Amino acid sequence: MGLLVACLLVTCVLTGASHGQAYCALRDPVRVLYEAYPEADSHRSIIRTVTAADRDAIERDLSLTILYDELGRHTLYVPLREGHPLGLLHVRSERGRYGLTEIAWSLDLEGRITDGRLQRCRDPKLREAFAEDLLSQLGSADVPEILALLQKEGLTSEQRVVLGSAAKTSVVTSIVWDADLLPMRAAVLANTKWPESEAVLHAVQIDRSAFIADTGIEPLSVHAWSVRGVDGQQLGILARSWVNFDGQRVELWWQIDLNGCIVDVSAGDKESSSIKQAFSEVFGKSTATMAECSTAAGVVAGELLHGVGTSIMDGKVD
Repeated sequence: MGLLVACLLVTCVLTGASHGQAYCALRDPVRVLYEAYPEADSHRSIIRTVTAADRDAIERDLSLTILYDELGRHTLYVPLREGHPLGLLHVRSERGRYGLTEIAWSLDLEGRITDGRLQRCRDPKLREAFAEDLLSQLGSADVPEILALLQKEGLTSEQRVVLGSAAKTSVVTSIVWDADLLPMRAAVLANTKWPESEAVLHAVQIDRSAFIADTGIEPLSVHAWSVRGVDGQQLGILARSWVNFDGQRVELWWQIDLNGCIVDVSAGDKESSSIKQAFSEVFGKSTATMAECSTAAGVVAGELLHGVGTSIMDGKVD
């Protein structure tokens, strides 16, 4: 009887743990992380729980079936070298014919898949699918590209598992850890926008009530940073916003100079030439001169400058 009670207690503990972790715990994160990023000298672990709002956003961006218990409490690993992030490591467990298959995915700070490693897999066909050219096609792939690969004819069920896991990992990482990754992404981008000095970022408090929703800007998505050199010299402003523009939802990064003029606008995806062309007319424009631009891009840019500029002029810097 005592043995039976003990077994029941162990079963209850394991069941509770599985619900809390959403069957996504990485067995040996330190070993796997340094195998994937051998140049790393340290790492961060960021634990987050998927909220109801996160689930809605995941369903919006992912046209795949995702089970309720796949989303729970997750850990994202950030490998570092001298304090600078090298990328991300996120593990997912997928159901298979012989139990759970554990895949450790490497991603860049934009949430794009860059590599993957099987950690636990009893299915030889799935191992074979993972070792094929399929993985090479995922190099720096974003979610639309992965979903497009899933539409190809002739894929085996194992290949679909691999591609589906990659798509889920990318979407969940980008949404659930958006607030954690945003300052890292901004710091990397600032150093490319102002290469003459190692940029130091200070978050600007945004008055989101200053934005008009029907211009296409999503007010809650707007973040801005005052960019300074290591000597404290002010360099400009970097801002991020999600915008509904030209029939699509895009992430835009805005570089603004000390005179309040837009220097550059770039998209968060890999191909931003069309965005640059659409917003080229606003380059060099400030709030005062933006009225000369009557296009949709001009309206969006004017609204962004008004909302961010108001906060900066009020000195709302953290």
